[in-house]
Amino acid sequence: MKIHHLNCGSLCPCGGKLPKSIFPSELVCHCLMIESEQGLILIDSGLGKKDIENPKRLGLISSILGIKKDLKLSAIDQIKNLGFSKNDVRHIIPTHLDLDHAGGINDFPNAIVHTSKSEYSSALFPKSINEKTRYRQSNWNENTKWQIYDDKAKSYGEKWFGFNSVREVEGLPSDILLIPLPGHSKGHFGIAIQNNEGWLLHAGDSYFNTNEISLNRKPLLGLSIFQRLIHQSYKNAINNQQQLIRLKNSESKVKIICSHDLEKYKNSIKNSLIA
Repeated sequence: MKIHHLNCGSLCPCGGKLPKSIFPSELVCHCLMIESEQGLILIDSGLGKKDIENPKRLGLISSILGIKKDLKLSAIDQIKNLGFSKNDVRHIIPTHLDLDHAGGINDFPNAIVHTSKSEYSSALFPKSINEKTRYRQSNWNENTKWQIYDDKAKSYGEKWFGFNSVREVEGLPSDILLIPLPGHSKGHFGIAIQNNEGWLLHAGDSYFNTNEISLNRKPLLGLSIFQRLIHQSYKNAINNQQQLIRLKNSESKVKIICSHDLEKYKNSIKNSLIA
């Protein structure tokens, strides 16, 4: 399998006006495109083309996020530039269904969207203010093809480097795994991909900056405040960060990335070019 690193949305949030030691000036939407025998697989779809073209359709949160209007960043345009069509995307695996991770779902009508039962219920039938703020019903429609996974059955699934209830993705090779990482949202999970170089774990919004999973753990103050506001369960999110710290420092064959760290994204691009 060949893995491409894509930035499917540039965000310059309000906090970006603060010093970089407090809040990053720019956030990316780090997605993966995988070439496989089952067609193209997207890990997160970033912001949708319509959302980038007209951020105001997302409401007030578009002003808070500071979405850059650059259509070249949409997943669909980048995939076309790589020589593929939207119909080649057969599977989308969002780490969760927040608007900056699931915005591109409608751009790929042939794709099966894989998500957890908790995430599906929270996104399509939001009840709390947190859920009504973070999800956008315009990101999917009545024709969206959903593959739902029961994330409440804790006895189901295998273990993976200390993580429990890990499961394979329906219809895809066994070297792509769903890793439960609830906390940022109810049904948030990471996606682990195995290739010749080992494992790559896309941890989504389990953390926002690599400092958060370093041994000396020095999270940026502004990001910490933001996460306390946006995490569905801050306690669960921090517990998962601790697991990621242990994984990062004990397993050299597992590389971990998150969704919004600009420097980590740049390093991933550079390393993939070298490879």
